[in-house]
Amino acid sequence: MLPLSWEESEQCGLHPACILLASGLLVIFIASCATPSFAQEAAVRFAAEPSPPFVKGDDGQPAAGALVEVMQKVCVSAKLSCTFEIIPFRRSLPLAIEGIEVDGILPGARTPEREQSFLISDPIIKTAYSFFVRAQSTWRFHSPADLNGMTIVAYGPSVTSNAVQEAALHTSATIQIEPNMPRALEKLAGGRYGANAAVLINRDIGLPLSREQNISGLKLAGDLKSVEYGFALSRKSSHAAQMLRLNSALHKL
Repeated sequence: MLPLSWEESEQCGLHPACILLASGLLVIFIASCATPSFAQEAAVRFAAEPSPPFVKGDDGQPAAGALVEVMQKVCVSAKLSCTFEIIPFRRSLPLAIEGIEVDGILPGARTPEREQSFLISDPIIKTAYSFFVRAQSTWRFHSPADLNGMTIVAYGPSVTSNAVQEAALHTSATIQIEPNMPRALEKLAGGRYGANAAVLINRDIGLPLSREQNISGLKLAGDLKSVEYGFALSRKSSHAAQMLRLNSALHKL
């Protein structure tokens, strides 16, 4: 497995600081600044999908992580009050689409399906959807034809699972949706999906996750596609008009 390194951000008073977090294709820039209160503003409510190291936290609790830190600074710069709560997408997406209880989602990927219901920000994170296989496997992904005869497991329902279902459309691959990312990697390592199997997951989530969960015996076997993450605001949210304001603040960091 490839090594992964992270640089921790530090507070520097009112002086701007640029922090680079790099792993694979991941690049995040954070500007450090003071955090005043904007009590007069109605809070923009973001539902955050647990996806360490980008988003961390327990269900129903305030979210943390690198992407949340960036968004907190974006909201301060835009003079908006924002909240970030851990709510898995399977519950938060229906609410966010209608702008009920939730105004936006984090992270948000730009896809035609997502853009029907959401305004997607400019990218904050650049990474990739990658295939993980057992260490003894000789399989590698180069093109959709390589999916023939494979069992591909993807976290979902999600943009990730949608991507592999589209790629496998004209192949004999079996697509299996798994709602728990650590469990999917554990089952892959244990051979539970069979000899010809791979898990598709964001590489910058899968690498640290496998280390944190002590899941060994896996390796990378190629990228399905590169992907960019930002945040998304529901087109039906009362805060939809704030997207230009938030994007402008993002570019100033």
